Amino acid sequence: ERLRFAKRRFERFNPTDRITLVAGGDGPFLPFPDAHFDCVTLSGVLEWVADTEDFNQGGAKLQRALRMLASINGEKNPRRMQLRFLREIRRVLKPGGQLFVAIENRLDYEYFGRRPDHHSGLWFGSLLPRPLANAYSVVRNRTPYRTYTYSAAGLERLFGEAGFPQQSLLGFLDGYTHLSEVLGFGPADNDLLAPPKHDGGVDRFRRHRMFVPAYGMIAAGPDRKGSSLLRRVVQDARVRSGSQEALRFERMLVSPKEKAVLLGQAGTLPVVMTIACNAAARAAQARHHRFLESSRDLPTVAALVPVPLCQGVVQNVSYSVEQRLTGHALQHELNNGRRAGWLDEVRRVVRVLDPDPAHTPTVALQGEDFERLFGAPLTRVLDVLDDRSAARSLEAGLTDLVRGLPVKIGLMHGDFSVSNLFVADGQISGLIDWEDVNPRGIPLLDAFNYLDSTHRHCSLGLELADTLPLLARMQWPVADEQRWLERLLGESGHERRHALPLAVLYWLWHVEPQLAFRLAFDRRQIARRIEKVARALLGES
Repeated sequence: ERLRFAKRRFERFNPTDRITLVAGGDGPFLPFPDAHFDCVTLSGVLEWVADTEDFNQGGAKLQRALRMLASINGEKNPRRMQLRFLREIRRVLKPGGQLFVAIENRLDYEYFGRRPDHHSGLWFGSLLPRPLANAYSVVRNRTPYRTYTYSAAGLERLFGEAGFPQQSLLGFLDGYTHLSEVLGFGPADNDLLAPPKHDGGVDRFRRHRMFVPAYGMIAAGPDRKGSSLLRRVVQDARVRSGSQEALRFERMLVSPKEKAVLLGQAGTLPVVMTIACNAAARAAQARHHRFLESSRDLPTVAALVPVPLCQGVVQNVSYSVEQRLTGHALQHELNNGRRAGWLDEVRRVVRVLDPDPAHTPTVALQGEDFERLFGAPLTRVLDVLDDRSAARSLEAGLTDLVRGLPVKIGLMHGDFSVSNLFVADGQISGLIDWEDVNPRGIPLLDAFNYLDSTHRHCSLGLELADTLPLLARMQWPVADEQRWLERLLGESGHERRHALPLAVLYWLWHVEPQLAFRLAFDRRQIARRIEKVARALLGES
C-alpha cells in the first residue's frame, strides 16, 4: 500500500526523476549487490527493524509471556538485529558512500512526563533499562518492547560497531516528521555551525544535545574523503560573492515551503542563506532572487528589500545568499492590545509598494487579466478536489462573483504576513520572502493578507474558513482594522460590496502557491483550506 502511494506521489511530483520502487521483504539480507549505492536514507525505519514477529502466537498465556520476556536475549535482541541491519547497509554502500538515519531520541525531553514513548505508547518506557521496559511492555501492552531508540552516545556506539566511524549528529525540532529547525551537534562542520542557543526554561532542554526530540545521523565508513555539501556550498558562495569573510551560521530553520534557511554572519555582516529542497522551492527561490536584484532600480522599494549577495548551484543544490534585515518579525510585537498601533506603519509600507492608487487606472477583471489572476489559479486549486461535480459547481459560483470586478493592477508582494514584515526601532524595516511577488498583481490583496495573518496570529486556533468570511462581509472584529481596510478600499476606488470578490482573489493567491508543496496531497488541509473556504465564500454571495 505504501509503495502504491509512493508511486502515485512520485508520478505527480517527480515526473522526470528515475525512481525505482522495491519491496525487499523482511529477510535478513537486502536484495542488492555489494557496493551498489552512493547513499542510503532511513527515516523512521531503524527503530522498527526488530519489530517483525508476533510473540502472541502459539502456546498458553504463561508460555507466551515467558517467550516475550526472553525476547531481548540472544540473536532476537533488538539491538543485535539493528546492528546486523546496519552492517547489511554498509555492505550495499559504495566505498565513500553515506548513510542518513532519522530517529527519535531515547531521552527526548518530552518523555519526562509530557508524553508517552512515540512507538510503544508507554509513559517513561524508553527511559527505563531495556529489561524493565520489556517487562513493562509485556504487562501493559501484551507484547515485548522491540522499538529501540538511542541517546546520542548510544547512537554513536551503535554506528561505530556497524562499521561507520565517520559520524555527524544533527538534532531535529520538533521531531523529523514536523521539522522546523535543525541543530548541528558535530563534530563535522563545527567551524560553520555555531552550538545551539536557547531562550532558557524548557527551551534549554529541547535544544540540548542529550534531550532534543529526534536525531539525524550522517554516517560513513573509514574510506570516505572530501568535504560536506554544506562546506562546498559555502565555498562556492564565497567565490561568487567575492568575499574573503568566513561564513558561520547560528540557526538552520526549515520553511513549510521546503527550503532550508540558515541565519549567520559573513564576518560582521548578518546574512541569510536559503537552500532549496526540491524543484518547486528552486523555482520560488529564483523568483525571489530575481526580484531582489531588479528592486535595485526601484529606490523606494529597495529600502524595504534585502540586498542580494549571490546565488549558485552545487551538486544540483540551488542556494542564494542575501543580507539579513535588521530587527525581527512583526509577529513578535503583536498581541490583541498592540495590533492597532502598527496600522499606520503597515499602511506606509503598502503605499511604498503601491504609491498612488488614485492615479492608477481601474480595469474590469476580464480577458487576459481575468485568466491570469483568477481563472488559471482557480483551475489549479480546484484540480486537487476528488469530487469533480463539486469542483465544477464551485468554479461556476466563484467565477460569477469575480468576473468584471474593477481592479487596479500593480506590485503585489503575495505573502504580506506578520511573519514577513520586519521591524526595528519602532518601525517596519523591511519585507522578506518575495517568492510569490507579482509585478502585475492586485496590490490591495496584500492588505487582506495582513489582516488575515494578524487575526490568526493573535487568535490561536482560527483557520482561513474563520477569517475570510469576516473579510468578505466587512464585519472585521477589530474596529481600528476595519476602518483601516475601509480606507484602503476607498483609496483603491472600491466599495464595500467588492470585499467579497476581493476575498476570493486573496484566498486563491494565498493557497495556490502552496500546491507546489504539501497542500496538493494533504487531504485534511485540502478539506480545510480549499473545500471549506470555497463553500464559505460562496455562502456569502
